[in-house]
Amino acid sequence: MVMRKKLSKVFLPLLILSFLAGCAAKQTASKKVGPAFTPVDLNSKLTSGKFVKRIDHFAVITDASDTMTEPYKGQPKFKLAKTVICRMNQTIPDVQLTAAMRKFGDEGPFVEATPLIYPVSVYSKADFEEAVKGIKYARGGSPLAAAIDATTEDLASVQGKIAVLIFSDGAFIKSGPVKKAAENMKNKLDDRVCIYTVLVGNDPKGKALLEDVARIGQCGTATTADAIATSDGMAAFVESVFLTQAPVAAAVTAADSDGDGVPDSIDECPNTPTGATVNERGCWSYMHSMLFDFDSAVIKADVVPALDEAVKVLNMHPDLKVEIQGHTDNIGTPEYNQKLSERRANAVRDYLIGAGIAPSRIKTVGFGMTKPVASNDTAAGRAKNRRVEFRRMD
Repeated sequence: MVMRKKLSKVFLPLLILSFLAGCAAKQTASKKVGPAFTPVDLNSKLTSGKFVKRIDHFAVITDASDTMTEPYKGQPKFKLAKTVICRMNQTIPDVQLTAAMRKFGDEGPFVEATPLIYPVSVYSKADFEEAVKGIKYARGGSPLAAAIDATTEDLASVQGKIAVLIFSDGAFIKSGPVKKAAENMKNKLDDRVCIYTVLVGNDPKGKALLEDVARIGQCGTATTADAIATSDGMAAFVESVFLTQAPVAAAVTAADSDGDGVPDSIDECPNTPTGATVNERGCWSYMHSMLFDFDSAVIKADVVPALDEAVKVLNMHPDLKVEIQGHTDNIGTPEYNQKLSERRANAVRDYLIGAGIAPSRIKTVGFGMTKPVASNDTAAGRAKNRRVEFRRMD
């Protein structure tokens, strides 16, 4: 703590200068903030008709505590957080939203630790930028849990989809209360809310905590300020939070060569073996049977009949060889979900082998969260994405 206080004295003048700088609309090159930033225009994605608004409300929670004065790549982390929030604001497309923003930092018993910087109201790009520019360094501890609880109450009466975005270094924060606050937010706002976290700096414990918070939200992601500081990185982040692909009407035709009930024009898996259950894309799949619980590769007992059907199909076609493909929803890191998808595919393989199918007829592969078949915005959609699919290999 003594060292952090000394660092605060060194970098406080630098922070004061950062307050004066505010949010530049198009920033010139600088050693401290990286190359020039030009917001990517995402409005063209909306006008094309291929994308629509994902959320109706968003709330920002930003860290203004003592550890945010510490340097990271030549500038205080607090200044980097403000820069990234400004760039997000500049990149948000022209859609109707409401917004809110809180900061957190414990300055003492007579100062609010989680003040509301931008009350829940109609989103204005100009007004939100002014609010970000006005955020002052708070010092003190890091009451992130209290900020999450306060934001939950801010959003309790709104209707529609919500994104909560947390910008913090995660340093010197007790994980228990923060996780409990995130769980409370998810319980109160249910499937309407997704939690996104942005790590400012490189504190390993902070990184782990913020990843856990995003995972508790069940539909958001964890990223870093470094990853979204560039024009393209920020555009990808904003698109993932604020936009989603528009639903596409499937073409209809009477032709159905493999007789699986899915027209050839939209059948992504032709020649499905007779007797196999298929999904909307005509692929041999058991996503509707809910084979797995969240974060699990254990086959649920009540869906064993679905796998018995697969055994029956393979016995009907003794020369048939299959590839079992495991999939996950988008909660968690890509690396974790890749391994989870492989475990799911292997669990199904083991069941088939135990039922008498020769191991030489089975290959497994995992795709992680890269091939969703339903929206990850709802619990029902995520359950469909926790699936296995079968592909014939002949």
